[in-house]
Amino acid sequence: MNRDGRRPFGTLFDASAATVVAAALAGLVVGDLDVVPSWPAHGWLIALAITSQVVGYGLINLSLPRLPAVLTSIILLAQPVATVVFSAILLAEAPSPLQLAGVGLILGGVVYATARRSGGAIEPGVVEPA
Repeated sequence: MNRDGRRPFGTLFDASAATVVAAALAGLVVGDLDVVPSWPAHGWLIALAITSQVVGYGLINLSLPRLPAVLTSIILLAQPVATVVFSAILLAEAPSPLQLAGVGLILGGVVYATARRSGGAIEPGVVEPA
């Protein structure tokens, strides 16, 4: 992650550049690389890339160093759960059993992790007041 806050979009740029190189190489190997844009499909892909990817993950990179680790992990785990819920509500999609199992696994993990922390058990190295 980008802890110093000076280059919040640097990691995003690095990941995107590596993805472009890997996709271009894979397209060359498979033999179906076509770099000529076809409108409006590529326009929608560019709009999606800028709005949800660049702006969305840029804001995540800006905020991560400023938030507590517990809150950050819960927010990032809520993303795939929210995707399944919103796709069912807004797009009338029916989630697959595997998607529902993933949602259950994520929610169960969050409940387990938070229950262990707040269950009254003393953490190792913590001295209880007398």
